[in-house]
Amino acid sequence: MNINNKYTFKIILLGDTNSGKTSFTHSIMSERLLDVNNPTIGVEFMSHNIELEDKTNVKLMIWDTAGQERYRTITKIYYKNIVGVFLFFDLTSRTSFINLKYWYNEIKNNVEDSNGIVFIIGNKLDLISNRAVTNEDILGFLEELDDKNTIKYKEISVKTSSSTDIRELFKEMAEEVYLKIKENKINLKENIEIVNINYTEPTSQKNKCCSK
Repeated sequence: MNINNKYTFKIILLGDTNSGKTSFTHSIMSERLLDVNNPTIGVEFMSHNIELEDKTNVKLMIWDTAGQERYRTITKIYYKNIVGVFLFFDLTSRTSFINLKYWYNEIKNNVEDSNGIVFIIGNKLDLISNRAVTNEDILGFLEELDDKNTIKYKEISVKTSSSTDIRELFKEMAEEVYLKIKENKINLKENIEIVNINYTEPTSQKNKCCSK
């Protein structure tokens, strides 16, 4: 079906490898959770159409990036025209939480529009007995940020969430961006421009496990 999208929003997923980014992204394309084992190499791309609460149609251009250090230079070219970021860490990995500071600085230094929306996602809530990051740790990190009005924090389990739940997070992101546009806080003309860069189309399924 041909959908007449009024807007296109470019969204990027960042964070350490094995934090759940790819499983999260692939799940919006299926009625069931797609567990993904193989780490992303470079950047993968997919698109998703969303109808907002006021019936406005939006196309999300979603860029899922590799978390491994050797790919971080490649990732930088994909920051252009970003209006939304999902920043992932693993609640069972202290290292992935510590590295949030690195990823946050990458956003500050590379995302051109300071009014872009950032969702910080603590994943693997289902492994609560192995939790390595406390609520106090997270609150302390959030308090240090200087743009709290554009940042939301959420804890989820990609493994146990439904595809509907995950689509709702993407819709919430799109609604937040749309509000900024209506308030003239995001320069729409610049941000809907899509950068013509080679990308890797994701396969429909990968090996089992909920990571990346």
